Amino acid sequence: MLGCVKLKHLANQDSLSYALSINEKQEMSESKRKIYTGAQKAKIALEAVRGIKTINEIAQDNNVHPTQVSQWKKELMDNAGSLFDGKRGPKPTDAQSDPDRLYAKIGQLNMELDWLKKKSGLSL
Repeated sequence: MLGCVKLKHLANQDSLSYALSINEKQEMSESKRKIYTGAQKAKIALEAVRGIKTINEIAQDNNVHPTQVSQWKKELMDNAGSLFDGKRGPKPTDAQSDPDRLYAKIGQLNMELDWLKKKSGLSL
């Protein structure tokens, strides 16, 4: 009889420890991922480009994986030239200032005004 109680006690302990381990895993999986802004990514990538610290040191300082730092650095290096493209190119034309379009709009509005005058019987 005592052996049976001891087995039940051990079974309860095992199920309790199993339940605790499941709760711990759930708590770990419920943690939110850190989302970095573009400015934060740029700062970290610039630090990596400067080369004063190693990628691993930068990653450790910013709580980021070293692979992520390398990816941000590569993206910065690939897209740095596009920051300066088009600065001196021709100015985009404003669609509102197109004279032909404006004259067409004036004609349309005049026709609508004439129609409204005729329908209402008013003479302005």
